[in-house]
Amino acid sequence: MKNNFAKMLSALMIVTALLGFAAVLPTFAVNPEPNAYVIVDPALSSFPPPVFVVGSTFNVNVSLVNITNVAGVRFHFTWDPTLLSVTNMTEILFQTKTPSAHWGNIWNLSFAYNNTAGYADYAQAWSDSGTAQADGYAPLNVTTATDPPEGKLAAATFTFQVLKVPTMAEGNLTCVFHLTTVKIGDIDGNKLIDTPSNTGNPPVDGTYILAPALSASIWPSSATLGVGQSQWFTSSVSRGTSPYTYQWYLNGSAVQDATSSSWTFTPTSAGAYTVYMEVSDSVGAQATSNTATVIVNGQLPVGWWPMFHRDLTHTGYSTSTAPTTNQLLWNYTTGNSVLSSPAVAGGVVYVGSGPLFGGGNVYALNATTGSQVWNYTTGGAVTSSPAVADGMVYVGSWDYKIYCLDAMTGAQVWNYTTGGLVFSSPVVVGGVVYVGSVDGKVYALNASTGAFIWSCTTGDLVTSSPAVAGGVVYVGSTDHMVYALNATTGAFIWSYTTGNSVNSSPAVAGGVVYVGSYDHMVYALNATTGAQVWSCGTGWAVSSSPAVAGGVVYVGSYDNDVYALNATTGAFVWGYATGNEVFSSPAVAGGVVYVGSLDGKVYAFGVHDVAVTNVASSKTVVYQGYSVTINVTVANQGSYTETFNVTTYANATIIGSENVTLPAGSSTTVTFTWDTTGFAYGNYTLSAYAWPVLGEISIADNNFIGGTVKVTILGDINGDGTVDIYDAIIQSGHFNQHYP
Repeated sequence: MKNNFAKMLSALMIVTALLGFAAVLPTFAVNPEPNAYVIVDPALSSFPPPVFVVGSTFNVNVSLVNITNVAGVRFHFTWDPTLLSVTNMTEILFQTKTPSAHWGNIWNLSFAYNNTAGYADYAQAWSDSGTAQADGYAPLNVTTATDPPEGKLAAATFTFQVLKVPTMAEGNLTCVFHLTTVKIGDIDGNKLIDTPSNTGNPPVDGTYILAPALSASIWPSSATLGVGQSQWFTSSVSRGTSPYTYQWYLNGSAVQDATSSSWTFTPTSAGAYTVYMEVSDSVGAQATSNTATVIVNGQLPVGWWPMFHRDLTHTGYSTSTAPTTNQLLWNYTTGNSVLSSPAVAGGVVYVGSGPLFGGGNVYALNATTGSQVWNYTTGGAVTSSPAVADGMVYVGSWDYKIYCLDAMTGAQVWNYTTGGLVFSSPVVVGGVVYVGSVDGKVYALNASTGAFIWSCTTGDLVTSSPAVAGGVVYVGSTDHMVYALNATTGAFIWSYTTGNSVNSSPAVAGGVVYVGSYDHMVYALNATTGAQVWSCGTGWAVSSSPAVAGGVVYVGSYDNDVYALNATTGAFVWGYATGNEVFSSPAVAGGVVYVGSLDGKVYAFGVHDVAVTNVASSKTVVYQGYSVTINVTVANQGSYTETFNVTTYANATIIGSENVTLPAGSSTTVTFTWDTTGFAYGNYTLSAYAWPVLGEISIADNNFIGGTVKVTILGDINGDGTVDIYDAIIQSGHFNQHYP
């Protein structure tokens, strides 16, 4: 009860003192401190005003300057509560001389802030023990040795959190701190100073710039490429205060000289990589971008042909097995002509179709069955071959546009309008889409947004699709020329003149450029110099673009045929007659050649190919009448699931035979047991033979010769055909040994 009464009495005394202090201050008009004023620091006097980034914290100090003989102070401090919020308020007592016994008590009458309304109140007073006026001692007299700079007597420090996140349209925002009431009481008669009314005093407002929060992102967020290929990363920086500085990081380490807004990554080894960027603005704000993941393969998966001419550099080269026969796997009827060349990625075939005049479609088909997954309708025929990269499908149309579609759903992401029909098939390299147009230009577009980067004008229409390899763009034009251009600038390197228009798109493999022409020829050119290596004639114009796999060049002709040519010499390997002209360019994936024809069909040519890849025995010497284990490894290197017979031999004698069923691209090991009972003493050569399946042409690898096994007499340890003292010596060396 006594404690509660004491608390109530103390509270009453504080309230009474506060009310009394507040009541007496306004009653005095005498100003004994003509040089006194209040400042808010940092102040408007700083030019330019201080900049604080949204989300950051900063301190604001409210100080009294040129004050002597002060017995009390009170101020009312305001700000915009939608922009700022006080997170901390620190009281700093006035510095004084050594106080006398009469001036030791300090009362904090008010020390509070309100973030909802955006204001703070501060009041402080000193008690008099009864003799202060007699000795004239002022507890707040200033001394230069202990005073803050410029005679400041800091009253309080506020820590602010920047709240508002300005939009791009708002830009920087200005926030003003304002002292609406500042009153100082002097101990001599409690004389009053109303600082804002003092003539000649500086403003008591403080002005600050609140900068938008800096943010950064990079594109693409993921990529898959092969060793030696390039991926271009670009950044987007928003808010903050320009200019910006950049630093790119690979696997957490800063990349030397990668200090611009974009960066090109060219890996030299396979593996998983991470890429991100840090950016700083002119006021010191920093931001870190999202982290992109890059998977680098030694080469693309064998079963993939994700765009026209297979890979991101449009080389038209595949390491896949390829058919040596014209056996049909499946076909899909689109309802219109198919001049587009298929792309194969993730078990889906992407291809375009449409009448020469009118709307066209982009189809996504199941690669195994040919069933439709989705289709997208454009404003014109689609003769362009789709390119699949980073989950997007890029394709051109006769409505003058380049489209970017979602690979899973077919939904449009963006489109770019050129000056003419787009026959050309896009190539995506390092975040840039390269494509030609009938307006005579080769375009470079941002793969993320479709924004224009650069264009290069040829002598006529560009229906050919660019190929990019080794920093060089190879492309044909109806001016009869094949061009080699600098991939970065589009500058001319070399050209080769054919006998007619070059609508065919180059394929680049092994330092050779393969391309067709309307002069009925297929050309092989030196990629560095443009010199001719060989040429091969077809029955009519060649607008189809070659594909290269397994040492064979596959290409279509207007004579309705699909050709397979030797890549080194140009010699004929095989051909297949479709129902109409073959404008489409073949794609090779998983041992299957896919190609379209003007007969409205998409053709898939498969290969039957089984092989024996190894024969191994458990022993090299065996006693007559004992057994040997023989392991035979067989593989299905073709396009179809195959059932075939494997026979194992000891010299010309059959050891065993077994039927095997293998899916395309798989292998297995078959185990045989050879019982040597009845076999004469001597050396036997082991071999295995996979009997050819229907339609198999390449049978050189169906037979495999393994090692030799010697059949000898019991006790012939050294295998010399005689049991003698030498065998006994070998045996005695192992006397008393046991297993295990």
